[in-house]
Amino acid sequence: MNKINIIDKNKEENKKINLSLEEKINSLFSLYLLQVRTLLKIPMMIFIIFALPIILLFGLGVLLAESVLFVSAFGLPIIIITGLIFGYLYYSSTNTTFHKNHILTKTSSLLLLLSILMVILTFSFLSTSFEFILMITFTKINWIFNDSWVFASPKHPLPSSMSINWSSVPFGQVFYYWLMTLLISFAFFSLFRIFFKNNQTFSMFVFSFFLYTLCFGCVTTPTFDLIQSDGQLWSRSFSKNTEMPTIQYDKWSDYTSFLTPEAFLNQTFFTILYVGAIPTKPVISTDGLNILFETHSKVLPEHFVYFKWSDDPSYNIALILPFVYLAGMSFISFGVIKEIKFSR
Repeated sequence: MNKINIIDKNKEENKKINLSLEEKINSLFSLYLLQVRTLLKIPMMIFIIFALPIILLFGLGVLLAESVLFVSAFGLPIIIITGLIFGYLYYSSTNTTFHKNHILTKTSSLLLLLSILMVILTFSFLSTSFEFILMITFTKINWIFNDSWVFASPKHPLPSSMSINWSSVPFGQVFYYWLMTLLISFAFFSLFRIFFKNNQTFSMFVFSFFLYTLCFGCVTTPTFDLIQSDGQLWSRSFSKNTEMPTIQYDKWSDYTSFLTPEAFLNQTFFTILYVGAIPTKPVISTDGLNILFETHSKVLPEHFVYFKWSDDPSYNIALILPFVYLAGMSFISFGVIKEIKFSR
């Protein structure tokens, strides 16, 4: 039976091992290669890394407009891949075979976590790249994906009825979103690792957090979608002319996004595939109800950047908070929390 002990002994052992920088690097890459080989031998893990994101992409692609698929189809898989790989490798470091190899590499706890991060970066990059290739291919040949929300009436097309112009998509910003989502998720799961004593319970936590993010992580509806002529994003409740307030937090449901560290990153990057997108159908105003659709159906300018400061203060806060979450969770995960050891 596993017992959880605070490892003062482990700290003493690590202090005795004074590795040079070259030895640390060799140890890091040795453990990295060991972990990669370990994952490649597990069919279920390969399925989760490569097949599960495709299932989510196709499943959501049938229901949602292709130009709003970015966060839901690409952000959610990063979270679950990060959590499951982290849990398996972290808790597997205590089993007999893996732990012996871990000791042979003279690896400290920090190097162990760093090697896990490298493995997650590798497999998540391959998974996301493969997912993007499939989406680009199928959108170009008009298979699978819709250009509008499937439940919308043809007489009242939604503003998301757009065809993606892939040459205008800012892939540098796509890479930033992918990397930040991964790092925030890694710091988050590292923060909670001390509350679970085995991979089974930790995996249940990962799936629960995945579902919570799906419901409250701002992955299905844009928070900032009023585009200004200078490329700024405003929330739907902000207007300088009428002095309407920005996003308000006045009931409990408004605070649910704060429990998902990725939520504010999702808010700012939700409409990233809108950039340069072309409306598939012109929206002709026949009555006052369609004026809103005309306003939202504008193609985003190609110069639009998500890092642009906005007159809406809530957007600026959403830009900053991901860094606050990342710095805070990383400090607690790697600077405050004492490492634990699972001994048989």
